[in-house]
Amino acid sequence: MKKTNSKKNEFLRAIKTLSNLLVFFIAGTLLLYKCSFGTGDEKSLKPAVAKDAQPREGIVYIYDSKHKVRSDGFDHYLRNSKGKLKRTGPTTWLYHKKLYTITAIGTDFKHHVANGYLIGFSPFETGKLWVPMQTLASRLKYKTDKNQFKGMVDVWQTSKQAYYWLRGDCEDHAVLLADWLIEMGYDARVVLGKYKKNGHAWVVLFYAQKTYIIEATKKKTRRTYPLANKMPNYKPAFMFNRDFFWKNTGTVLTTIYDDSKWEKVSYFKESSRVRQENPV
Repeated sequence: MKKTNSKKNEFLRAIKTLSNLLVFFIAGTLLLYKCSFGTGDEKSLKPAVAKDAQPREGIVYIYDSKHKVRSDGFDHYLRNSKGKLKRTGPTTWLYHKKLYTITAIGTDFKHHVANGYLIGFSPFETGKLWVPMQTLASRLKYKTDKNQFKGMVDVWQTSKQAYYWLRGDCEDHAVLLADWLIEMGYDARVVLGKYKKNGHAWVVLFYAQKTYIIEATKKKTRRTYPLANKMPNYKPAFMFNRDFFWKNTGTVLTTIYDDSKWEKVSYFKESSRVRQENPV
């Protein structure tokens, strides 16, 4: 009888210990969530980084026309009379039935031009081409926007926000990696399209007369990058860097990123603003 009671007491102690651990885990998770996101209103969802981490604003000049658009005008156009957004996902913009750019919602819950998310940021200087990718692989955690932003499907981060917030999805990884490589002096661009059948964003690098694809979300570190012509599962539709936006006028089955089928459709000129050399 005593032996049975002893086993019963041990079992109850084990249950109590597990209960305490569960309480500590839940409390810690809630505290981390609160520290990361604040009180839960929209403003608190901004990463706690310097103001110059926000997307760049400026003028979008449309090629083959004299038309130009202020980048902050896109968000205003997409809001109703009560100020509520009519579109929350990435939005393509046409002029005379010709696509010339894409906007997406940022962490401030405003639409910004795709080029504006590349803000001219590199976390530190390096002369090694493989270091940025290796840093992202070890530092950034892949997390969908739906899990980060209260069910919103697509929220973009700037390069600096992605680096300091430590989590993001494919376009956040790609924006950070491309911006860092550009800062190092390379011709790197963010590509939007599909990988197999799913919407995706990745980086294309033009180097030494060759074209490479860099899968920014890949967590396996490597010091070499695959040639684009060996990666047929990537189906590009658009690409952009800090200044230009290209549209693929050919087939999305292409593995070529620098031929005449890629039409340069717009140029983004940043408005003057104060920048800080050292973030945060």
